[in-house]
Amino acid sequence: MGSILMDFERKLEKRQYISAALFNKVQKRAPEEIPKQFNLDEYNDKILEVEYSKLKDYFDHLLDDIDPKIKLDKEQAKAILADEDRELIIAGAGTGKTTTMTAKVKYLVEKKKVVPEDILVMSYTKRDVEDLRESINDALKIPADVTTFHSLGYRYIKQTLRYKNCYAVGENERNKIFLNFLKKRILNSYDKAEDFLECFNNDATGRKGLIGSYFRENYGSFRNFDDYFDNYIKRKLSEVDDFDALLKRSVYAGINADNPRTLLNERVKSKGEAVIANWLYRHSINYEYEQIFDELLPDMNSYRPDFTLNIGGQKIYVEYFGLSNDDENSSYNKIRELKEEFHRKNYTNFIALDYEPNYGYLKTLHQKLEELGIHLPRERSAKEVYEAMLRNNPLAEFFKLKEFFYEIIDTVKVSLRRKQFDEIIEDYLEDIQDLDERVLVEKQYKYIRDFYIFYSAAIHRDADKLGFDFADMIYYAKVFISRMNENAFHYKYIVIDEYQDISLDRYELARDMMERSKAKLIAVGDDWQTIYSFAGSRIEYIYNFRDYFKDAKTFKITKTYRNSQSLIDIAGDFIMKNPDQIRKELKSATKDINDPFVFLNFKGDADEDSLEDEFEKTKQAVLSLHRQRPNDRIIILARTNATLKAMMNSKAGFKDEIGTKVSLSEAPDYKFDAMTIHKAKGVTADWVIIVGLNRYFPNKNRPAFWLLRLFTNMPKEESISFAEERRVFYVALTRARYKVILLRNTLAKERSTFLDEIYAAMRG
Repeated sequence: MGSILMDFERKLEKRQYISAALFNKVQKRAPEEIPKQFNLDEYNDKILEVEYSKLKDYFDHLLDDIDPKIKLDKEQAKAILADEDRELIIAGAGTGKTTTMTAKVKYLVEKKKVVPEDILVMSYTKRDVEDLRESINDALKIPADVTTFHSLGYRYIKQTLRYKNCYAVGENERNKIFLNFLKKRILNSYDKAEDFLECFNNDATGRKGLIGSYFRENYGSFRNFDDYFDNYIKRKLSEVDDFDALLKRSVYAGINADNPRTLLNERVKSKGEAVIANWLYRHSINYEYEQIFDELLPDMNSYRPDFTLNIGGQKIYVEYFGLSNDDENSSYNKIRELKEEFHRKNYTNFIALDYEPNYGYLKTLHQKLEELGIHLPRERSAKEVYEAMLRNNPLAEFFKLKEFFYEIIDTVKVSLRRKQFDEIIEDYLEDIQDLDERVLVEKQYKYIRDFYIFYSAAIHRDADKLGFDFADMIYYAKVFISRMNENAFHYKYIVIDEYQDISLDRYELARDMMERSKAKLIAVGDDWQTIYSFAGSRIEYIYNFRDYFKDAKTFKITKTYRNSQSLIDIAGDFIMKNPDQIRKELKSATKDINDPFVFLNFKGDADEDSLEDEFEKTKQAVLSLHRQRPNDRIIILARTNATLKAMMNSKAGFKDEIGTKVSLSEAPDYKFDAMTIHKAKGVTADWVIIVGLNRYFPNKNRPAFWLLRLFTNMPKEESISFAEERRVFYVALTRARYKVILLRNTLAKERSTFLDEIYAAMRG
């Protein structure tokens, strides 16, 4: 107690910031030492005002290395200056969340003298982490540890099992495992296949189209799956008029997708890898993508070369390094050097490729193969390649079924109750009174349990090669962390990005890390943008932050640099119809505009919303905006992928381009964006056009499959119906820098209540 009291008295004397944790300890153990009428919040706010005045010039230039135009405002500076053990920063839409996080890290290093490696920054997606690394690691040259939750978990798994060849189970392997399960356990028996179809049809699961119609209608005509699949391929080949044109479109779509794919339907990490894989296959060179090397790297990590070629018994390893970083000390270049040295010491046939314009790396690859005595076999024809594409996509009629089974498996594996899988389901079965329902549920359970065991055995089939999927990475990391020596944890600060999306397993991983390392926590997020409950996020972790983290302090950043004041006023009133949301008054730093919401009326069918009319109106809006404001960015947002698919198939002439890019048949050279609202999180555009408002807002979610209900951590019940759908709509509205265009069917008997709320607010 003596040191705590001395610290408190010293800070009071020197007029320094006092954390809530320190104050509460003194208040609990020696309340008489606290000055009368002392108010901690008022005291700290005065300290922060003084510190901000002293360091204003510092904050104005703190991020000059990223962008000299960035000048941190007072709210951002106060959140950075605060020295709490547990700090929540509520950052409204467009207020500079990433800027504040980046500045906080630099301030900790420069002013608080924290060792960069003692700062852990965690986010959810690879894209978000790459953005943070670009700012923190690259632009500011601060080697803080920036990672995803899954990568951190996987790191601790490998550290614990350092003499095992651990690897991450990816989509390609999961596809193979599911196909093997279907062929070995289900599809080669007519009776079992028929029973399986009955168990997982639309009525039995509440999910449409889990199994493709062609298989459902034709499987009974064949002895086994291979015979069926041969017939399926012949039918698909007979439908093609121009194999060269079809192949060209397929190659283009695959390598330019958000997640690039090869001709053999493999998901790869980069466009360059897809190009190399396609070149190898077209030239009849067989390869394995990311095949696990038998030996571990010197740092005891497993090694998966990009490509392993096996030509006449000779193995050749190919690594595509893309654009190497000029910084010799970058982690990327260190890994490259480690791999190159590994191949030198093992005397392997190794080819390292760097990015070259106009696919020059393919010429380099050809040359290196020639030097190894490998002469290119004949090039496969377009028809051969297309047939191979079909053969390498045997799950074409089972894609949704595969996703459904893995959704169940992943939900069970992230649950705290995964070890009680059988017990929980047996208890559920006992409560079912209807005999027919019970028989169906028992059969579904049998098939799903069988696959769960099959899948687990497949990824752990070799004691020296252990596979871990995303669910495992966090689950086992928590197990191993609890057993590790506390000296293994060195972090002093843990920063969590997009905290509003945190799930139970991620919360527990972060909590365990903090407790083991005695680190301080800085969580940054916005409860108004919590839209991932379907992926496990739980809004109560941000609503009730102090319940989960004792002695926590909340700061708000409310100046938005994206939206106009008139837009955020209406959008703010809309979101605050839910009284559970954390109240904040956003203020715009941009020029205000009149009428931020534009309503485009159309007259669709009165009984069934006419999407054709809506998409035609959307097309005219895009063309008009492009003519009037050719430099403005336009983005079309939809609640569901089904709406976007309908738009692409409509008569309006929308054409799917690279990634999220879209064009129109009337203006093929003009590219704009179209995506779901969830995908648009963090995106900014001048104009936002929201489609599907008469059909999908609010989206009335389908009832969860019974097994998912049993193992899903149910979200907090909120004080308003469709609370999360309201947040989804809010996210869509706040993507716009200028105006939002809303499509409104004047004849619809049922129209989005959200649309009507905005319409009423605009009419005042």
